[in-house]
Amino acid sequence: HPRVRRQRQMCIRDRFGSQGSGRNENHTRNILYLRSGFVLVSDYVKPYDSDSGEHVYDQYWHMPPDAKLTLDETSLTARSNVADEANVQVVPVDDGELEAAIENGYYIATTADYAKYQKKGRGPVTFDTVLYPEKPGERPEITAEKLNLSDVEDNGATAMRVVIEPEKGAVSDISYYLVHDTSQQKVRRFGNYETDARCAYVERDGRGNLAQLIIQDGTYIKDLSKDLILFQAREQVSQLGFRAEYGSLALASSQTLDLQKCTVLADTGSAPTELTWNGKKTDYKLSGRYVYFGNQPIIDGGELPEPTPGPTAKPG
Repeated sequence: HPRVRRQRQMCIRDRFGSQGSGRNENHTRNILYLRSGFVLVSDYVKPYDSDSGEHVYDQYWHMPPDAKLTLDETSLTARSNVADEANVQVVPVDDGELEAAIENGYYIATTADYAKYQKKGRGPVTFDTVLYPEKPGERPEITAEKLNLSDVEDNGATAMRVVIEPEKGAVSDISYYLVHDTSQQKVRRFGNYETDARCAYVERDGRGNLAQLIIQDGTYIKDLSKDLILFQAREQVSQLGFRAEYGSLALASSQTLDLQKCTVLADTGSAPTELTWNGKKTDYKLSGRYVYFGNQPIIDGGELPEPTPGPTAKPG
């Protein structure tokens, strides 16, 4: 009989605290869960409008007592280090104002080390973090950096670039943009991309082809480095996710959406073989490499540069 080995999962939980001028703060957390298993967390902490004093904000990430937590003093990444088991990396985006330390404190009738991140300042602040679970024996290299944004007041929008380099497998190059203060939503550049959305996520694989795209409350995402529209809709889309893998395309949304008003770039390195909408196979049309669903294409894709060739079938 085969032996089934129970895999230990590394648990992580967080706590947020602040020291201010005697008034409370408003804390908003945006969490983006990715199918590939990692999480992007963006905390936005805003004092009351009448509070102009300096605040000290502490963010804590807790792990079990046996996690053997370490801190990289250069990247400020905290990581558990349990041999032959699952681990987790806490990768912060250091904007030059972040301080980090490993401290010890209470943990369910005992004590344990935890990662503490701290910022000081007047007005709203943001903490952007990548939480990356590792499978046993894996240790990918993860870097996260802040992307500068124009025309933003009081940290009302944030953006980051994340590069994931696994020991085996494809590299992921990610750009993520999020508007915290909706009154500041407008057309804006983040890294190599431009959007009018409240939230945008673009992931390219190691060949530079589009692997995944997410848009919330917007009509388009454009790659400025290639002068190429990646997604466009005739009206604002409340939520849409797109993923391309080995010639298969997947679109998904938890909201009502008219696909006939949308188009997306099938930048997969080979002609798509199928498309699913919320898990069900769906008919589609192509204009060049743009996928569309209505009678007429939204974008004429006849004059596009070719993508980098990639595998057409998933290896067995």
